[in-house]
Amino acid sequence: MSRTSRKSRFVRHLAAALLLALPGAALRAEPHIDPALAPLLQNPAAPIPAAVSRPGLTRRGDRRIQGEPTLDLFLRTTASRASLEAMGLRVRTLRGGRATATVPVSALAALAARPDVQLITVSRPLRPQLDKSVPQTGATWLRTESAGSFTGRTGDGVLIGFIDSGIDYDHPDFLDASGNSRVLAIWDQQTTGTAPAAFGYGNECTQTDILAGTCSEVDDADREGHGTHVAGIAAGSGAAPDASGATYLTTGMAPGASIAVVKTDFTVNGTIDGLTYLFDLADSLDLPAVVNISLGTHLGAHGGTHPIEQEIDALVGAAPGRAVVVAAGNYAATPIHAEVHAVAAMSIVAPTFEVPRYTRTSGTDEVEITGYYPATDNLTVHLWSPSGLHYEKGLNPFPGLSGCVRDLTGADGAVTLCNKTSSVIGDGTTDNEIYVHIFDSDPATPPAQGTWTMALTGTTVTGSGEVDFWMESTMDATFTSDVDTSETLSQPATSAAAIAVGAYTSRWCWYAPSGDAYSFDQTDEEGDITAFSSRGPTRDGRQKPDLAAPGQAILSSLAAEVLSSVSSAHTTLDDNHQMMAGTSQAAPHVTGAVALLLEDDPTLSSTTIKSLLQSNAREDRWTDAYAAPGFLTTTNHTFGAGKLDLGGWAWVDPYETNDTLATARDLLSGATIAGYIEHTDDVDLFHLGEANSGDTVDVTLTSLPADYALAAQRSWTPSFAFCPETSLVTTVASDNTGTADESLSYTPSLLTQARYLRVESSAGATSSTDSYSLKAVIT
Repeated sequence: MSRTSRKSRFVRHLAAALLLALPGAALRAEPHIDPALAPLLQNPAAPIPAAVSRPGLTRRGDRRIQGEPTLDLFLRTTASRASLEAMGLRVRTLRGGRATATVPVSALAALAARPDVQLITVSRPLRPQLDKSVPQTGATWLRTESAGSFTGRTGDGVLIGFIDSGIDYDHPDFLDASGNSRVLAIWDQQTTGTAPAAFGYGNECTQTDILAGTCSEVDDADREGHGTHVAGIAAGSGAAPDASGATYLTTGMAPGASIAVVKTDFTVNGTIDGLTYLFDLADSLDLPAVVNISLGTHLGAHGGTHPIEQEIDALVGAAPGRAVVVAAGNYAATPIHAEVHAVAAMSIVAPTFEVPRYTRTSGTDEVEITGYYPATDNLTVHLWSPSGLHYEKGLNPFPGLSGCVRDLTGADGAVTLCNKTSSVIGDGTTDNEIYVHIFDSDPATPPAQGTWTMALTGTTVTGSGEVDFWMESTMDATFTSDVDTSETLSQPATSAAAIAVGAYTSRWCWYAPSGDAYSFDQTDEEGDITAFSSRGPTRDGRQKPDLAAPGQAILSSLAAEVLSSVSSAHTTLDDNHQMMAGTSQAAPHVTGAVALLLEDDPTLSSTTIKSLLQSNAREDRWTDAYAAPGFLTTTNHTFGAGKLDLGGWAWVDPYETNDTLATARDLLSGATIAGYIEHTDDVDLFHLGEANSGDTVDVTLTSLPADYALAAQRSWTPSFAFCPETSLVTTVASDNTGTADESLSYTPSLLTQARYLRVESSAGATSSTDSYSLKAVIT
C-alpha cells in the first residue's frame, strides 16, 4: 500500500554516479540457484553447509538414496517426473511446473546443468501460528447430542485434514460412539518407518494401525500439542470430561467428520507434500475434503505466488468438494513488515532492523529478509552491519549463482545479499527480489546484536518506488524503521483460493480449577479483533483475510504428551483440555464450518464455499469499526467480510445466532427488524448502541405468530472480580397473553442503561415461516 514520502533525514544525494543497468546480454540456459548451495555445486564432497543442513531448513539425515546424503529441494521445472528420476532424484510432488524432490548431493551439478530446470532452492521453514467459541459461530444449533451420539449436521461423510504438529489420536474427543478413533490416517514426516509410497520418507499409520494401537505417532510436546488442540476445535466430539466430570461442553464444529493428519516437518516442501497426500487420500475414499493449515512464513512476495499458495490454488481448483483453510497469522503487533519508497537518483537509508540480545544456539541463529519491488525498477541495495561492514549489490538479471554477494567469514556473522530479477527462495513473483540472510556459518561469529541498516539507491524508478520487506528470525529480530502494520498476513494466507481466517476475542480471561483467574497478555475486549491477528491486504491489493473467527482464548483438546511433559496451571485446565490463543485457533472453526457445508453438498467448489461463508458472515459494531469511511461495504482488511456465522445459512432467521451478549445484533433507532423464534430455546438479543442516559426508548413487538415476550435488559459486571462474567438484568418487560402485541417504554439512567432487547417464546412456541416485527425509537 502506498504511504507518504520519507522524511528528509532518510534521503541523501549520491556522491558518485549511479550504477548503470546491466547490459542486455543473452541469459545463460541455467537455473537460478539458491546461494546456500554454492559450496556443493563447486565440490559435491564438501560438508553440507549449515545454511542447508540446519534444523528446520531441510531435512536430509533420514532421506538417503543408496546410502548417499540427500538434499530436500524445491524446483521450478518443465521436466517430466521420469526424466528427473532417471538422474537418481526422488520426485514427490510434481504439479504445474513445481516440484518437491529428494536430490542426492552428487546429482546437484547435473540438475543445475539441465535447460528444463529454471530454479533450485532449499525448502525453508514454516512456523505454527470451545465451550464459548463454537456457539458464536451458529454451529451449536445445527446438531443435538444424546448418549454420545450426534444427530443433525456434524460433518459426517467429510474428511478434515490437518497439517500440524501431530495428534493424540486416542484422545476421547476423537473417538466415535463405539470408542473407535475417527482418525483414518497419519503421516509422520519427522520420523522413519513405512513411508507413503508416493513420497518415500516419514512413517504412515493406516486406520488398521491406529485402531490396533500400534501407531507410534504422538503430538509434539515441544509445540504444546498444537495439532491436537486445533483438531479438537474443528472436529472434537467433546466427550472428554472436564475437571468436574462434565462432558460435551467443548464439542467442536464438526464432531462427526473423519480425520487425517500430516505431522509436518514444518518446511515448505513438507507442506506441499502434505497437501498432495491429504487430497489423494480423500480421492481414494471418495470423500470431499477440507485441509486446515495453521502455520506459515513471511519469506515471499505476499501476492499469492508462494509455492505453497500456488499448490493450494491448483489443488482446490482441480475438482469440486475441496477447500483449504489457512490461519492469517499472529503478526499485527510485531514489526515484521517494512515499506520503503525508493527515489530515482537518490539513496534512501531504510529500513533498519535490530537483532536483540539472544542466547546463542549454534547452527540455528539467523535472520532472513525478503523484499520486492516492481520489475520496471532498478535499484542497488546496501547493507551495513552493527560494526560498519558494508555489502552492496546491484540488480542482476542473470541465472545461476550470480546476483548475490556472500561473506561466510564476516565478523558480524555470515551474510548473503541478493538483488535479482528472479526469486532466490522459489517464489513465483515476476517482480524483483531482494534477499538478505544473516546466519552463523561459523559458530565463532554468530549474527551480531545491534542495529543493521539497509539503503536503496534508485537507478530507475518508474512509479511510487514502493519496496516491501518481510522478516523471519530465530532471534526475534524486528524492523525498527519504516514499519507498516498492514500486509502482515503470513503465507499461504495470501493464496487466492485459500480461505484466510483472522482471530477475534471470544474470551479474554478464565478460571482454573484452583479458582484462580488467568488471562493472556492481551487485554482485547470480547468481540473485538485480537491485537495479534494479522492484517491485510495482500501485496497485490486483494482483500484478505476472508473472514474472522474466535481465536482468543479457546478451550480445546489437550494432547497426553503435553500433560505428561509440562503442565501449566493456567492454560492446562484439566487432564483433557487446555487454553490457547492465535489465528491457529480461529482457522479450525472455519475448517469445521466448511465440513458442515460439504456434508450438505459435497459438490461445492472452493469458490462457492468461500462465497457462502462471506455472504453469511456476521457484521456488528466491532466489524463496522474497521470499515473504510464513506464505503458502502463494511468488508475490511481486519475482519474481512465479518465473523464466521452459520446461522443465516442454516436457518430462515438471519439473526439466528444472536443468543448471547457477544452475538447481539445492532438495532438502529427507527429501524424494523423481522426475526424468527425457530426452536424452543431460541433467544434473540438486540443491542441499542444509540441509547444514552436520559433518552426515551419506545419499543414495539408486533405481528407475532405465537406467544412471545419482550424485555429491555442492562448488562451487569461484578466490579470485584478479576475475571467477571457479564450477565443481563431485566429493567422492564412486556408479556401479554397469546399473540397480542408487546410494547414497552423506558428512560435509561446512568445506573440502568438498558441497551439490550430480548425476544423469546413465552410458551415454547416456534415458527420458521412467520416472523415477528421489532422496532425501537429513541428520542
